[in-house]
Amino acid sequence: MSTLDERLQELVERDRDHECQGFGPELVCVRIVAAAKLPSRFGDFRIVAFWNNRDQKDHIAIIHGDVIGAEDVATRLHSECLTGDVLGSLRCDCRDQLETALARIGQLDRGLVLYMRQEGRGIGLATTRSGPMPSRTRALTRWRPTSPWASGTTSATTQWPHT
Repeated sequence: MSTLDERLQELVERDRDHECQGFGPELVCVRIVAAAKLPSRFGDFRIVAFWNNRDQKDHIAIIHGDVIGAEDVATRLHSECLTGDVLGSLRCDCRDQLETALARIGQLDRGLVLYMRQEGRGIGLATTRSGPMPSRTRALTRWRPTSPWASGTTSATTQWPHT
């Protein structure tokens, strides 16, 4: 049996020249483009970059433990927030949500954070050019997240594309 790192590299190699018309009604094709170790203050993770033909963006999966083919994998879906995640803006709690997810998943046997390169609240940097950012209270009122931590844990089956 190969190690997790070897299996991730096999997926990267397999997908290097992969192109297909996609799956499902929206014909989405996902390809894994890179994988690396990511030691952090929240634990030892693997970071896996993947690309899709729907939005033409690279997104990442931050993986703790062996999730390939596993069931009941704790998963957090997080939308990129430059001002919150990177700069620590006080107008949102994006960084807090991301750090909480990484800390909790880092304590489990396995889990992952899907970090999507999309702005999910409508208060992103491009939006601020046209006017002031909404207050933190207003932004959180408009956005009603389905938090995987609201009820304790969330289970999801992870199926890697094209396997």
